Amino acid sequence: ASSRAPPAWAPAAEYRRLHGGADVGGQRTRLWGELRRSVDAFRQRTKREDTEALISDLLGAKRRNDTVLVLDGKIYATKAWLGLPPERKFLGAEKNQGHCAMIASAIKHGTKLPNVATAHTALATGGDDGRCLNERRLPPLYGRSEPADDTYEYPTTVIAKRDGYGQCGVLVPNPYWGARGYGTSGDLGMWHKDIANLRKTAKSRPPQKRDGRVFWRGKCSTNEWNIKSGPIPADWNDRAALECWRGKCRTNARRLVDEAAAPPRRRLTKSAETVAKEKAMFAARKIAYRTMKAEHKCKKDFGNRARLRAAALTVARPDLFAVTCSQLTPPKNFSCVPDEAAALYAARTATLKASTRVVDASWLEPEDFSKHKYVLNLPGQTSGSYSRNLNHLWSTGAAVMLWDAPFVEWYYPALDDGVTHAVIDGASAIGAVERLERDPQQLATLAKGAAFVDRELVCPHCIADYLRVAFASISERAGYKGVLDDAATVLRLAGTSCDAFVQVVVVDRKTGEASITSKPEIRAGPTLCDVLRPQATVAAKAAKAAAKANWSPPGGWGPRRVTEAPAKNAAGQEPPALESVAGFLEETGWGPR
Repeated sequence: ASSRAPPAWAPAAEYRRLHGGADVGGQRTRLWGELRRSVDAFRQRTKREDTEALISDLLGAKRRNDTVLVLDGKIYATKAWLGLPPERKFLGAEKNQGHCAMIASAIKHGTKLPNVATAHTALATGGDDGRCLNERRLPPLYGRSEPADDTYEYPTTVIAKRDGYGQCGVLVPNPYWGARGYGTSGDLGMWHKDIANLRKTAKSRPPQKRDGRVFWRGKCSTNEWNIKSGPIPADWNDRAALECWRGKCRTNARRLVDEAAAPPRRRLTKSAETVAKEKAMFAARKIAYRTMKAEHKCKKDFGNRARLRAAALTVARPDLFAVTCSQLTPPKNFSCVPDEAAALYAARTATLKASTRVVDASWLEPEDFSKHKYVLNLPGQTSGSYSRNLNHLWSTGAAVMLWDAPFVEWYYPALDDGVTHAVIDGASAIGAVERLERDPQQLATLAKGAAFVDRELVCPHCIADYLRVAFASISERAGYKGVLDDAATVLRLAGTSCDAFVQVVVVDRKTGEASITSKPEIRAGPTLCDVLRPQATVAAKAAKAAAKANWSPPGGWGPRRVTEAPAKNAAGQEPPALESVAGFLEETGWGPR
């Protein structure tokens, strides 16, 4: 298995399928081509009333907690979406803040962004969560035909797509550029300092002085059923047991006691056949429920299974791999991947037996990664999608290896397997590293390709420029120009949600001695109403004054605008001012005598 050829990279294969063949152009052509394709998946608005309806929906009560609004270089969102007081903070609010911080940072450094309104999801799984799906293809109901087209209603930006490019949403950079160990950032100025330090450190470590093993460090955990919750009760119909299993014994104890003390309700007599059918139905429902939960958890463990297989490589070939886990609680449910179950069980047994060689909880800074010739990126542990770890790997001066997976990020269309990175999996990893060790030229090619990604794709101004093009494409598709530019129109469309949107204020602050450890703070500024109402009032007064200046009453009386140049006589002389008309006529011969 170790000599198996490397797999075909899943995102590249999907890109060729979506864009019609193997000849798909150069790196930048592919980048902008996929951006254009994802934008075109949303319904185009060519009429002003359609654009206004879209804006009204995005700013309305139903969608406003998913919406980001950029107007005249300022960013607006709801406190609930940002997780700011007094709203409850929730998972994803910090990433939403990082998204706003990145937009603000791009504007701060001179990027001109158009006025745009989008839904945004910070979920690593992508946009298939109800934010952009409005005409989802479903099996047709009886008497109804299937929808004619498969377009999406609300333009939605996403930070990753777990299942590939075909998911809905327009890819934008994740909010971890410029972040250290304390969470999201999105500050492109901080990212500039980060990569400057990384490049400097990498330059001081030539390849011949680096560790020749493939390096990775992170958590190796699982998303499986929490054992503290206990198993599903054997008697699915036992309501009290079910409530306790759900963790609601205390809150529901009084209600259950009251219901038990109440007089019995009149029940219809059921036949033995009906009772048997109901028991069979409940038994089937219980099995289906448990199966659904197990498959859902198993699917989410895609990243954790990859981490388990990678950690087992350290046990098998410690001379080639330095893949270690800061936490080792590997998954054990492999029901959704029967073809890989044997290899996964073997990997789990090997890593647990050699846990002292696999577990290393020591903290490492990104600069420490440049001590190795190879750096590995594995799928994320939460849902098996992107990992923030990849952001800084391109700047380490090492050859980047990607574990084969279908998830994609915004710059993936510009990557080339064998040029910018190498693709491996559990069966091909050992053979791939052995071949690279025998071919220094290919190793140098991969290191050079990673440097290209660092300087031409994920640099601070590259990220800002991508945001500009993405927002301009969305604005054009949705017909925002001329609609979002009018403050009075935005106020009218926002309606009662006007006060729910606040201006996002990004404040730089220090959390350490060096400026590189600073993290921007997100605060709530004035509401959208407070900002736009004065603008709308000024615009209305200006329009009224212009109309008054150009007004001409019916019948032609009153001052009229001169639209033609005055006529001249045969000598080329123009008529005089009114006070000298009589003398001028006598001297020059103008007019009738």
